[in-house]
Amino acid sequence: MLDRFPPELSGGQLQRVIIATALEFHPKLLLLDEPTTALDSKSQDLILKLLKTLQKKEGFKMLFVTHDILSVKKVCEDVAVMYRGKIVESGKIESVISNPKERYTKTLVDVNFANRTFRK
Repeated sequence: MLDRFPPELSGGQLQRVIIATALEFHPKLLLLDEPTTALDSKSQDLILKLLKTLQKKEGFKMLFVTHDILSVKKVCEDVAVMYRGKIVESGKIESVISNPKERYTKTLVDVNFANRTFRK
């Protein structure tokens, strides 16, 4: 990868290079802003599994910013839903997605889980 330029990498490859670069500094907190948004579902799953594996191995915490509630469910235990810069709902991810109390949270759940089964 060292001799390749970013436009020569796939989205998933680029995300893995970015994650590897960030982890080189042995962070205690990894900030991830929409890390899987532009990726196909297979690449999304690979990146999310990679993050969970690396988190267990390296012991860092993650702040995962996204509109994709399904991704949040795969990598997080707790969630805080923000609307217009304010937290409107928070709690354990399973509780929040199975019983959303705020209208914005309900919309996120509906949009993200339309035509998907999220209870396994």
